[in-house]
Amino acid sequence: MLNEELLRKAILFYFFTFNDEGTSLKAAKQSIRQCQKRLKNTSEASADEIESTLIYFLNKNWNRYIFKKANERFSLSHETSWKLYDDVSLGWWRQFLKESNSDEYLAVVCSLILKFKEQNIAHGFGVSKGTVRHRINRGLRKLASLQVRN
Repeated sequence: MLNEELLRKAILFYFFTFNDEGTSLKAAKQSIRQCQKRLKNTSEASADEIESTLIYFLNKNWNRYIFKKANERFSLSHETSWKLYDDVSLGWWRQFLKESNSDEYLAVVCSLILKFKEQNIAHGFGVSKGTVRHRINRGLRKLASLQVRN
């Protein structure tokens, strides 16, 4: 049902949005379980249906964790045991997370990093495809302005 590529994308989604390995793994496992449960009753789900269902649960659980963070003071660390190349810096990305709104960076992560189809992102987030494109463009403009400032 969920192939290894989608599992990897779920973990990366949370890593790039939370910037915390432990929270990322916990949230990804929860989203994957929920997606599998939802799709269990659906025989022969299409790849697009599987992808949009996964995106729905990624977004739903992301909102839960953010609400928990705001109300319970749990902090996300910037440390990870995942290997990054020596010349890779997440500094701009962290600044982007601080300066943009969640709609923008969630759309950027899903579209440009994880390569989900815009139509599936729209279905998973419950918005139109045009709204997804608008959010991606706003996010890219903010990323470009960060590059110019630095």
